[in-house]
Amino acid sequence: SACNNSCDNACPAPNVKSALPVDKELESRVQKTLKAMTIEEKAGQMMQITVGVLLNPDGSWNEEAIENVFGKYKVGSILNTFQDKAASRAYTSEMISHLQERSMELIGIPTIYGMDMIHGASYLTDGSFFPQEINLAATFNPEYARIMGEAIGYETRAAQIPWVFSPVMDLTRNPVWSRNWESWGEDPYLQSVMARAET
Repeated sequence: SACNNSCDNACPAPNVKSALPVDKELESRVQKTLKAMTIEEKAGQMMQITVGVLLNPDGSWNEEAIENVFGKYKVGSILNTFQDKAASRAYTSEMISHLQERSMELIGIPTIYGMDMIHGASYLTDGSFFPQEINLAATFNPEYARIMGEAIGYETRAAQIPWVFSPVMDLTRNPVWSRNWESWGEDPYLQSVMARAET
């Protein structure tokens, strides 16, 4: 029967094959870890803070802050650039590795580190830059998006960045909204084609 889209009737979820293979051993370890975590630890894992909270003004690590963030508050995710500027892949890798080590020491769970890489690895001084998504969308050529996504993936992995905030799939509905340039524009079809090509 046809699905009724009213608020009173929920449509069944489509039977879609997962894009990721199921690893039963890994899933078992995840469930075991979750069962052993306290409510405070689970809440902490849902928090995300900027890396600036963990740095001294000179850019060195504030170890007391790291112990608070990971040891006391169990924070699960860190984002942004170090000292609010781009850095080399080697420096970024070294900094993220330190945070991962401290997170594992203090809570036994790796932190998720993320950076905005909307139009290339723009927060790496030795990264590649591309036009903003809105400009690539204007070409109507998904191959350009694919090339950008490939470069972002390669260069951020080389810097030990496990998570990038890209592609941006916010539909542009109003031209006066800020940051329209981060999206593929107002057309849902074009947005889906370009975003799929980038990923």
